[in-house]
Amino acid sequence: EISPEPRAAMLLSAVLWGFVVLLTSMLTIMAGYVHTPGEYGTLAFGAVTGVAVAGLLFAIFRAMAGRPAWLAVGVIVPAVIAAGVVQMAADYSGQFIIRSFAAITMPDTSPTAMAKVALVYVSIYATNAALFWVTFANRRVREQHSLLAERETAALRSELRILRLQLNPHFMFNALSALSSLILSGRSADADRMTQNLSEFLRAAIDIDAGQDVPLADELSVLDAYLAVESVRFGDKLVLDVDCAPDVEDALVPNLLLQPLVENAMKYAVQPSMGPVNVRIAARRQRERLILSVTDGGAILPRSGVLPEPGAGVGLSAVRARVALRFGETATLVAGPVGAGFRARIDIPLIPTAGI
Repeated sequence: EISPEPRAAMLLSAVLWGFVVLLTSMLTIMAGYVHTPGEYGTLAFGAVTGVAVAGLLFAIFRAMAGRPAWLAVGVIVPAVIAAGVVQMAADYSGQFIIRSFAAITMPDTSPTAMAKVALVYVSIYATNAALFWVTFANRRVREQHSLLAERETAALRSELRILRLQLNPHFMFNALSALSSLILSGRSADADRMTQNLSEFLRAAIDIDAGQDVPLADELSVLDAYLAVESVRFGDKLVLDVDCAPDVEDALVPNLLLQPLVENAMKYAVQPSMGPVNVRIAARRQRERLILSVTDGGAILPRSGVLPEPGAGVGLSAVRARVALRFGETATLVAGPVGAGFRARIDIPLIPTAGI
């Protein structure tokens, strides 16, 4: 249940009654109705009682928060009328009290005159109640926006975890398949080294929160563990070139963002190649943007060799979805042939580590 904010509501009441007193004072002075200090005292007394009655009205208004509309209206409308009558009675009573020790001119006490005064006060308290409703509506909107933002964040984290779950089995299948090939071919030393590197990579990957950004330097550190696995697997066929500008090492990126792109290069370029393939990983700053790219030189095959078609695998589609979920329309992932090879280029906002 959301109720009006007490501080804002009482501040609005004080401003309202301050304006009423100021306007009333100016009009009565200009009309020649106020001459003595006692008559000025009646104005101050009316302001004090007005704020006090407004406090009672606020308590009633707050008690109706979360109630059915028909009940709230059925209580608040009579409360506003009652507040106007009470204020009128307090106004006249105060003037009678002040008259006992100060010279003042008593107002018209006829039923018609008192009814007119009560009507004016009812109008003022109706305005006061409307101001309470403004604070209520404002708080409700802010609470709803906050709740919506929390739900969107939770949904985003959930989708990122699902994407990670898609990537992990994909990588494990390739790694275990390569490990099996090393064992079957009698390369036990390479198999042992690959197992150790695989263990280090999985330990680093498990420790990462799927919905958390990490500094680019940490992302590259985890990627190094992955590349150590692939270096054992491919040996001299894999030629690595990691080029990260120093001024972007602290930039925040979604974790394990580059690994699927590098894995694609292994699958579509290095694995089917008959010779060495250069894989270049680059990170550069372009004004307030971070540009990340993974480029391979293309596989070297005999004329009869047929390459798998890149760009449609789980890795690339998952990275594209992660970039869209994390940055929306402010980021892009462009992938396509470059010469004999293939390049995936990510363009995202540059977010320094200090910005979290």
